[in-house]
Amino acid sequence: MSSVDKIISDIIKDTPVGELPKVIEDLKLIIDKNINHELSIAIKEYNLTNFTSIDVENNPIIISKYNQDDDEFFIDSKNGVKFKVDHLLLKPQEITKIEQSISKYDSELSKYVIDQYNQGEYLINNDVILIKGHKTSSLNYWTGSWRSKYDLQTGKGEINIDVHYYEDGNVRLQTLQNVEIDISSPISSIKQVETKIQLSLNKQFANLNEAVFKQLRRQLPVTRSKINWGKAIGNYKLGKLTSSSSSSS
Repeated sequence: MSSVDKIISDIIKDTPVGELPKVIEDLKLIIDKNINHELSIAIKEYNLTNFTSIDVENNPIIISKYNQDDDEFFIDSKNGVKFKVDHLLLKPQEITKIEQSISKYDSELSKYVIDQYNQGEYLINNDVILIKGHKTSSLNYWTGSWRSKYDLQTGKGEINIDVHYYEDGNVRLQTLQNVEIDISSPISSIKQVETKIQLSLNKQFANLNEAVFKQLRRQLPVTRSKINWGKAIGNYKLGKLTSSSSSSS
């Protein structure tokens, strides 16, 4: 991998959900050559990691390494399709019908995601459940995403949270939580685990607001004005950006 390739890969990999189009635009302006090939490679990895959704026949379908076969087709048993993806354009290719198969957990999981997630989506493939929610407000300078993965065989799960606020400063929360669920009642257990993590995050943000960020206020050298960290965090409720209720999204 050349130095330029690595720079592109590292920048794309670290981009918050909802901010990728602007980052791509800036990279094309900065790097004085056609970088579509390099971008395509980096964006593919980004899409799989962040559970990006592709519109396939008017159905948003999550793509990830957990529903990709050896021929790089993505499988969606619920909608009975498999397809490849142009990662640069985010377009499906070679859409093929397959046998439809709906998980016994689908109805319960669908209700949970609708109730608890903003722009929530989910995928059940074999023994893996993927859930994601995101919320973006570029006019108010913040983005937030929550994605979860659960193994129905082992009960092991992983929750990734990424919140970026960049109005009066540049604040980013990234956290990875390893969790376990009860595989005898997985959806109910997922709800309990995710609610617990949301409440814990809310508590931590309250502490940041009252203690840590207040200590970061400083005079700026030119404007002599203060960055009001506490007010910013309080107003935008970063801990709840991906939540449509008291539980997280």
